[in-house]
Amino acid sequence: MIETQEILAVKKEILLQIPPLSKYKAVITDIEESLFWIDLPRLEGQVLVLQKDQEIQIRVPTRYGLYSADTKLEAIGHHHQKFYGLLIPDRFHKIQDRQFARTEHAANVSFFSGNSTIMDKEN
Repeated sequence: MIETQEILAVKKEILLQIPPLSKYKAVITDIEESLFWIDLPRLEGQVLVLQKDQEIQIRVPTRYGLYSADTKLEAIGHHHQKFYGLLIPDRFHKIQDRQFARTEHAANVSFFSGNSTIMDKEN
C-alpha cells in the first residue's frame, strides 16, 4: 500500500477531471493538514473554473503507477500559486488509464521506417 504523502507532493503534476470534461493539468503548490493547494488548472490554454464544494476526480501519476481519488473543492485562494484548496483524500486507488480501444476486427498492418517496410499479416 502506498502512503498518501508519497502520492501528493509539492511540485507534482496532477490531472483533474469533472465528467464529461477533459482532464486538466495542475501542479500541487502547498500541502496543509487537511488541504492541498494547486495552481490554476489548464488544458491547451483554457482554464478550469470550479465552485466551492464541487466534487472532483484527481489522478496522480507516480513511479508505482497511476492513482485516482475523489475529492472536493474546499477553498478558493486569492493567489495564483494557491488558487484551489482541495481536501486530501482518505485513500487512493491504483488504476489503468488506456487511451485506445480494442476492436473485434483484424487488419493487415504495415510499418515503415526509412526504406524498410514490415508487413504484419493475420495468422
